[in-house]
Amino acid sequence: LVVEGGKSNTALSEFDGPVTFNGEVQLKDPVKIKDATESTSASSGALVVTGGVGVGGTINIGSGSSIRLPDDSKALFGDDNDLEIYHEASTDQSIIKSSKKISLMSASGIEIEDETGKQLADFTKGGASRLFFNANGDATDLRLETTGTGVDISDTLNVAGVSTFTGNSTFDGHIGIG
Repeated sequence: LVVEGGKSNTALSEFDGPVTFNGEVQLKDPVKIKDATESTSASSGALVVTGGVGVGGTINIGSGSSIRLPDDSKALFGDDNDLEIYHEASTDQSIIKSSKKISLMSASGIEIEDETGKQLADFTKGGASRLFFNANGDATDLRLETTGTGVDISDTLNVAGVSTFTGNSTFDGHIGIG
């Protein structure tokens, strides 16, 4: 590391204590921090930065590492903060908020589960879209499934208002009118 400017052009390779730079510092070679102190807050760890940090390239996170944001801190995406992801402590909700359409994409399908891994819904590429009741995730809790010919509804269908049936309609069991 070469420190330039001011009254000295001193070449330094290591610092033993706090260093203060007044003005811009440009580094031409990679900077490696040898300290392995874990970070447990915004004011602890091997590198602590007070103020904003601008990054003009890719940030790579090591395998098994995490990015930790405390409650009510947001991950913001887009030039106009079009997408926000955060945990709101006062309501205990995790929120994904966007001023644009949100698309979930997968090569095979998308599954929505509760916090224990029980299925609430799944959407299979080239196949069925399914909704479950009680989130037990087995076939007995399947309530609605799209098929190649329409929709299968398990158990009871309650319809309010006007219902129109065109073409052939088949009803098995009890039909109540009035």
